[in-house]
Amino acid sequence: MDFLSAAGAEFEAAGTVLTARRALASIEGDPPVLFVGVQLASWEESARSAPMEALGRALGAVPVPWPVNLVLLDIAQDPVGDWMLEKVRPFYRREHGA
Repeated sequence: MDFLSAAGAEFEAAGTVLTARRALASIEGDPPVLFVGVQLASWEESARSAPMEALGRALGAVPVPWPVNLVLLDIAQDPVGDWMLEKVRPFYRREHGA
């Protein structure tokens, strides 16, 4: 199983993530970082912590060679998040009624 599949399965189990996108980026020549941006079903505190816990479980099962940053796309006012929403197709999308 690859990391994105593991992350998608963990997001599905968490039940709070609507979509997840990813981007590998190098900022000002630094080593690459994997950004995982999520849209949430709810903005409650427990809903905001669930994606981080799910991402941690996915990384435990399938490590990646880069640092990983979680971006809460609904909450962050961030150019990276805006770009992800506009340009990057989700690797995970929660099924309606799930």
